[in-house]
Amino acid sequence: MRALRLAARNPLLRYAPGPPHARFLRDDQPFKLLRAPNQSGKTIAGAADLIWRCLGTHPHRNVRPAPINGIVLCHDFEQSKVIQAKINGLLPASVLDRSTHYDDVLGYRHKRIGFANGSEIKIKTTKQNSVSIASSTLDYVWADEPPPPNIFSEASSRLVQTNGEMTMTFTPIGRPLGWLRKAVNADDSLWSETHYELSVESCPWMTQEQIDRAIAVCLPTERPQRIRGEWEGVTVDRLLDGFDEQTVSDEEPTGEVQVLLGADHGERPGSEVWVLLFAWRQGGAWHAHVWDEYQSRSRTTPEQDAEHVRRMLERHGLSLYDVDRARGDVNTAGKSHARWTVNEAFERAFASLAGGHRPFAIERPRKGPGSIMRAARVVNIALLDRRLRVHPRCERIIETMRHWTGADDDLKHPFDALGYITYDLLDPTDAPAHGRIAVT
Repeated sequence: MRALRLAARNPLLRYAPGPPHARFLRDDQPFKLLRAPNQSGKTIAGAADLIWRCLGTHPHRNVRPAPINGIVLCHDFEQSKVIQAKINGLLPASVLDRSTHYDDVLGYRHKRIGFANGSEIKIKTTKQNSVSIASSTLDYVWADEPPPPNIFSEASSRLVQTNGEMTMTFTPIGRPLGWLRKAVNADDSLWSETHYELSVESCPWMTQEQIDRAIAVCLPTERPQRIRGEWEGVTVDRLLDGFDEQTVSDEEPTGEVQVLLGADHGERPGSEVWVLLFAWRQGGAWHAHVWDEYQSRSRTTPEQDAEHVRRMLERHGLSLYDVDRARGDVNTAGKSHARWTVNEAFERAFASLAGGHRPFAIERPRKGPGSIMRAARVVNIALLDRRLRVHPRCERIIETMRHWTGADDDLKHPFDALGYITYDLLDPTDAPAHGRIAVT
């Protein structure tokens, strides 16, 4: 009877994690993530982990003594209300301070959870900019769904002075997460990972009938993520829905090919993108294979970028003089000299690398109302027709094809670099009026 009374007053005593959730809770790495299917208990596990840390006592591992100062990062306000409700459902009221109040509709007052022992948690959304956490020194961060890279970096930096810890619980659906996967799988990574698929073994509170129902109602394109918690997938409303796993190929084209370069000179640091393609005629139509890519990591000059492009070509036994055609954006990207355009600046940089002679001209793309969407249609038709392939090393192009929705975001730069050089080459109408590339 006493145990029942204690459980009634303390919902945490009723929480029974499944086997993978228990592994996650026992994990004592300072940076850890739980990659899991939808509706499989990952958020409850994250909420329990958060509360135990705030109390300074954890049944599965040692934690730092209370009080701690932390934040919960949510995607937006609506998602935060769901997470706040799950936290509140596990919290014994006796551990909170008198200023903490929970409303069933609005969540916690002032988006703050205060504990009687001095621990404090604030609810933040990734819709807020990184400035909202820039002044915080934190002991703990829990992100339910991955934040954008800039918010992730800012939150991580808030943990440095305290040797703090970060937890992430998520289903990798509807967003590009290549950057996070790289961070987790890097040789020097600080991250540990728990991953599981939806099953009665991993979620013993579910029946096989419920599992089968969850699979049946899920879109086939989303089952790898929503049911199996896999890293890779596609955004449902992406623009290039002709992309699938058959698009990715490392099979080198045979016979005579043309060597093409496309470039986008993004305005922000780290957004200079060049793509290398091989193109050839087959069955009366042009085919292309995106063979390599270069993207700057910071603010660069044309000379620095040109050197990276030269190295990219040399990796495949090519020189600057092997380039048959190149096309680059017309904006300045802060790189052009007063006397010449940015493409002219690149031509001079390539000429310098080639011993003083210009190895190739860089053409201007056709731009104007509707040009981006037209290029997207051309690229998508080529994907559907199996006339466009991408080498697996071209991670940014693959990420763009999986997730770009047409927004003016970081994924647009790789698409523009590809679109500028292919919008007329791969045009299935073969219309001369569009200024078709005459590659011979």
